[in-house]
Amino acid sequence: MPTEGSERAARGVAFCATQKSRVWLASLFLQRLDRYFLEKHNVIVAVILQPHIAEVGPRAVLLDRCRAGNRVILKPGATIGSDGFGWAFVDGALRKIPQVGYVELGDDVEIGANTCIDRAQTGVTSVGDGTKIDNLCQIGHNSRIGKHTAIAAMTGMAGTTIIGDYVQVGGQAAFKGHVTVGSRVIIAGASHIWGDVPDGVMVSGRPARAHRDELRGQALLRKLPKLFARVDALEGSVGDNAE
Repeated sequence: MPTEGSERAARGVAFCATQKSRVWLASLFLQRLDRYFLEKHNVIVAVILQPHIAEVGPRAVLLDRCRAGNRVILKPGATIGSDGFGWAFVDGALRKIPQVGYVELGDDVEIGANTCIDRAQTGVTSVGDGTKIDNLCQIGHNSRIGKHTAIAAMTGMAGTTIIGDYVQVGGQAAFKGHVTVGSRVIIAGASHIWGDVPDGVMVSGRPARAHRDELRGQALLRKLPKLFARVDALEGSVGDNAE
């Protein structure tokens, strides 16, 4: 349980955050917090070190080597700066590749509940100004998302996915990684992005393609049972005539 001293230190931290006092003074207070208190209230670290953040929900964390702009909102459980998923086979076993980059969130960014944004292997994983990311999304290491982009829930981006500005991404979209999506693109829900997407188009499907082409393809698929029935009937009539 937290000690009386740790509770007094916590109140001091809150005061420093409100007054935007110097970071070194806040660090002195943080050093006095016992392990239990830090584990139960770890979001204090994010608030005190970057007091310009507008809102940090319960269990949201902004880890080391992360930078956030003004008026950033982190919903409950959001994790910013976890290690990227990088591994290599060495002597027949998986060995971790160090993830030594950082994460940068622009101004007015909102990160939904339980969304994870991984720290870059080298360089930066970035989210541009005004971008909104819904709940339960995964942003892989070294991905770069542009300005004023909206990403709906359960979207997954493998590492080094590049997204332009003013993009709309429907829920459950999947990006294979190392792809580039242009600006002002609309991606329908549950689409799978397997290749680059140019500016200003709407795509859908698995794999994603131009939305009109996907609609035509779906319409043709629905006609296949009747087409097969006609072919079977024709084959049957030809066989009868041959006899």
